[in-house]
Amino acid sequence: MAATVAIGIFCDRRDIYDIGIEYFKNGAGNGSIYNAIPFLHPDGLAQWQESGRDQAHTQLGIGLMATIAEMAWNQGDDLYGWADNRFLRAAEYVAKYNNGEDVPFATYEWGSGRNGAINSQSGISPASRNKMRPIWAMIYNHYVNRKGLSAPNIAARMALEGTVRSWKLIMR
Repeated sequence: MAATVAIGIFCDRRDIYDIGIEYFKNGAGNGSIYNAIPFLHPDGLAQWQESGRDQAHTQLGIGLMATIAEMAWNQGDDLYGWADNRFLRAAEYVAKYNNGEDVPFATYEWGSGRNGAINSQSGISPASRNKMRPIWAMIYNHYVNRKGLSAPNIAARMALEGTVRSWKLIMR
């Protein structure tokens, strides 16, 4: 998805770009927003698909979706806000858990594709929890600085990583 969007932009090919955007919105695989973020919780958070696997894949997925959303934003398309800010809800979920707080978790099931077996994750994974990943500043900038929305868990994550001070210096 990221490559398709980037190639479409670089080559000035709207048809290629649109393939990536359409996949983000309605694709059948895990990269589309509804599959990457399969559960909305009543507390306003949304569960990221990889959360039961480990936090390294979870955070890197968040970072990659942010990259796709940022490329689209610069083309005039708002994927950050797609589906009522679904991505913000997922980023807040991941940040909150990696800040050391508890989050809700719904059992996630998927088919392997190879033999049709159903796999299941029944709890959020603590593997690689609280590992620092340089993914939060762009997300924070969009939702808080551009849109004026609240992202307290992302702000707290940036503070723990020491990026809040650096980000404020960059934004001067």
